Amino acid sequence: MNTVLYWFSGTGNSLHVARFIDTLAPGDAYVFVVMTYGGAPGSAAGITRKMLRRRGIEPAAIYGVQMVENYPPLGGAPPEEKQRQLLDEGERRIGEIVESLKASPRGHVDRARPLFRLLGRLAYPLFRWGLKRSDRKFTADDKCNSCGVCVKVCPIENIELADGRPRWLGRCEQCYACFHLCPQSAVQRGRKTAEQVRYHHPAVTPKDFMFRGE
Repeated sequence: MNTVLYWFSGTGNSLHVARFIDTLAPGDAYVFVVMTYGGAPGSAAGITRKMLRRRGIEPAAIYGVQMVENYPPLGGAPPEEKQRQLLDEGERRIGEIVESLKASPRGHVDRARPLFRLLGRLAYPLFRWGLKRSDRKFTADDKCNSCGVCVKVCPIENIELADGRPRWLGRCEQCYACFHLCPQSAVQRGRKTAEQVRYHHPAVTPKDFMFRGE
């Protein structure tokens, strides 16, 4: 039996995890979740479980993997040395999860500390409220050469080129693929991101995100 994996990724962290566990073959109707996060998972486990239950799906196990933080509004990615440390720890954790999933466990949930879960529950509604408006802060600076990579890597087709410049269409999910995968580092969010470190998982290339236009 094949395992069907659904993933959503902007910098390759989640895609890398999905590839790592792609050889697994759990039993019938076994649903599991593996979340990647930067600083802390917050209330993501509870929110994900609730979303699945609304669709009649009960997750048997929920795991979390800390990967490289890359969210521009919170400062973006750390220096390369810190990235390597986090990636090494992430590989070890992914291996543990794969070994655990071989037994098709039920009832396992990786939870954040209570304080982080509370903060997550408080922050999530605000995040969702501002999500569709968030791409109003995106711009392309003078380094933009109209290559169109930002258009091709956006997983929800939220970017188009207008007169050779990217234009965001108001349905952003804040994956930041356009920001991190731009070859010229030309995509900016507000006025303070020009010097931020761009990041994508070293095992993933921008072409892995190009679902159209090739």
